[in-house]
Amino acid sequence: MVNQWTMDYEKRTAALSEHYSRMYEVNREKLSGNVVQFNEKSLHDAQLIRIARPVNDVLILNLDCRGGFHYFSEIRVTFTGVKEFYHSDSIEGGWWLTVEIYPNENGFDYHVLLDISTAGDENRCCRCKR
Repeated sequence: MVNQWTMDYEKRTAALSEHYSRMYEVNREKLSGNVVQFNEKSLHDAQLIRIARPVNDVLILNLDCRGGFHYFSEIRVTFTGVKEFYHSDSIEGGWWLTVEIYPNENGFDYHVLLDISTAGDENRCCRCKR
């Protein structure tokens, strides 16, 4: 029974991943070059150190990428023109798992899944709409 559940889960996960990958490739040309470049250098396993909102339409993320796949140092990512920023409480300190990006009429939506389990909580996500 566990083996069947595992196989079903892996099949569903692969199908969702394939669907998102197809959707991303179709919409990739609608995104600016710097957004594509940033999105394609995975931040998986980077730690979100700090979030700053110096003004309403700017979001700054400081990430420690030493445990990640790219950059291998602390980086600062600045989003400008931010219209909405939703997140669960206490996402600072979370580990970057995955991201999905969706073009929209004003730019893009950027969805991040973070692992906050080290603090005893479940996974959390944040969404940024531009």
